[in-house]
Amino acid sequence: MNNKRLEEIIGESISHVISEDSKNAKKRTQKNIINAFKKGKSGYHGIRTIAVFTSENPDSIPAPNNVNRKNLESLHKSLKSANYVSIPSIDQWEGQKEHPYTVINISRESAARYCGQYQQTSFVFYELEDDSTVKCEYWEKEEPTLPYDPHKNDYIKIGETKEIIETPNSDENFSQIGKDFNYSAVFESINESICRNLNAMAEKGFGGSNNTFGTIIDFSINRSGQAPHIYRGLLYKGLLQ
Repeated sequence: MNNKRLEEIIGESISHVISEDSKNAKKRTQKNIINAFKKGKSGYHGIRTIAVFTSENPDSIPAPNNVNRKNLESLHKSLKSANYVSIPSIDQWEGQKEHPYTVINISRESAARYCGQYQQTSFVFYELEDDSTVKCEYWEKEEPTLPYDPHKNDYIKIGETKEIIETPNSDENFSQIGKDFNYSAVFESINESICRNLNAMAEKGFGGSNNTFGTIIDFSINRSGQAPHIYRGLLYKGLLQ
């Protein structure tokens, strides 16, 4: 898959209604996701990863509305019970609307498990790297037409792009999900809330002997079990719904 097609897929897969008559819609969508990783007023990146996926239309086959609604409700309950911050949104793909979730600070492996549970063909994963670039990856089942299997038909990375974080341009830093919905403002608010909670956790000694914000977030993202679940509940206090 060439880079141009990958960028098209990523742009079309992110969680916004994409206006077909807007020439800059895809670029604006991509930029808003990247801007989510910018440093907030608290001086630390509270958002380290973002995954975008849905539970609708398993195997990319259109499903009845009642089935899709049931799957979306199930996915939302699963994300909430795991203490993940998830933002419901709307995506228009080849004339068909879907309702993916944008999930904050989730590991690639966890995103893949959720997608596999609902037999999703693909998902998009963003990660902030140490050099302040944002790596955006497109993952797809090795054999898209066959059921997901973690051993025989796992997700594989089809491609990736990287972009340096830029200071957001207020004229372009806006996309809509419905009327008067500022998606970038939501990211900024989430980032600031996470940073406040990080300060509170660090003061209480979370993060071990290093007592660093990075240690706390990394533990909540990449470890499994009850402890990281508790970390996420504290990190996203006031954000879980």
